[in-house]
Amino acid sequence: FDEKTIQLWNPVDGALLQGKIKNLDLGYVGNPVKVNNELLVILLQAGYMPVISPISLNMDQKPGQGPLILNTNADTAAGEIAASMGARKLVFLTDIAGIMDASGQVIAELSVQEAEALTASGTASGGMIPKIRAGIRALENCQSTRIIDGRQPHALLNEIDKSEGGTSIIKDYREGFTDAK
Repeated sequence: FDEKTIQLWNPVDGALLQGKIKNLDLGYVGNPVKVNNELLVILLQAGYMPVISPISLNMDQKPGQGPLILNTNADTAAGEIAASMGARKLVFLTDIAGIMDASGQVIAELSVQEAEALTASGTASGGMIPKIRAGIRALENCQSTRIIDGRQPHALLNEIDKSEGGTSIIKDYREGFTDAK
């Protein structure tokens, strides 16, 4: 890799990710509440591909009064960044084939309402919950969210070329969709 291919970027630098403590019982765990995407725009326009660690600047603390850095769920951070940037697509690489239905079959496409229902019913659980929530958050300003099996050879390249496999979460206004469905 040349130096512009991957640059490690600490989100606390320049307050890229700003967060608040999620739950005092969890300690230094936070949720991002603001993304300073101006920094990302500058890096991208300069030809850099930033790799962002999921930590955020604690907006509730002043120096010397508590932790300035919060650990943030990487999926949640990715969803916030994608929404802030108006990304065309948010892709999660994971260790399963996609979102599964109750019988264990991959669901190719879900509306936001269907994805929320899978979470509420417990069909989607564990680490899939923050991916679904972050994907739904990203859809506020993004065109699509994809969850694909990152164990597959060339998974990301195949996603870019074909968008095959995995699960797409789409906005609820797809053609022909009505609330009376």
